[in-house]
Amino acid sequence: MASYMSELDHLVNPMSNHVISAEIHNQSVNSMALVSARLTAEAVEIVQMMVTNLLCLTAQAVDLRRLRNLAMEEADKLREQYPEATNLLEKTEWYDLMFLCDERIAALKEASGMQVTKETAEMMVYQRMRNIYKRTCNGDMDASKYMGKGTIRMYNFIRKELDIPFYFGQQAIDTWLGRLLTAVQSRSVEDVLFDIFTSV
Repeated sequence: MASYMSELDHLVNPMSNHVISAEIHNQSVNSMALVSARLTAEAVEIVQMMVTNLLCLTAQAVDLRRLRNLAMEEADKLREQYPEATNLLEKTEWYDLMFLCDERIAALKEASGMQVTKETAEMMVYQRMRNIYKRTCNGDMDASKYMGKGTIRMYNFIRKELDIPFYFGQQAIDTWLGRLLTAVQSRSVEDVLFDIFTSV
């Protein structure tokens, strides 16, 4: 966003500093309308790219919030089922439990000298967290039912109509951003916004 804003700031600089007089200095001011229109078109495109990134990031943030809530709910259940894992659950952040679960499971399998009950409990914690994360990555987690009417309309437009999934490191993010940018430029997003505000 900062680089977009820098480019936008560059494009909105006044053209008056660059005016060159014509007709042997008889005409000191020339119309800058054409170049102003071209620069305005470039500025509009940058704003469209900023909106595209914002919409994509907002959908991702909504999914991550739902993922966090699922992890916290699961942690509460695990704390009751496996008291031996309480220390792990209290000292480890939810995202470490979820995103580093494969490495932790492998380390636990290789570890020696640990108490069997504690090792089993910790293994269960990581396996349960990994299952939640895999469900999210496979598109099985639908966060839309936890949203308001307006938010759900835009979320479903991005996730279902444009088919832009939860991002977890895939290489196709530029394709998805291109798809969303096309929707912004073709004013499909405006139709969604119109539906949101007329339905309230």
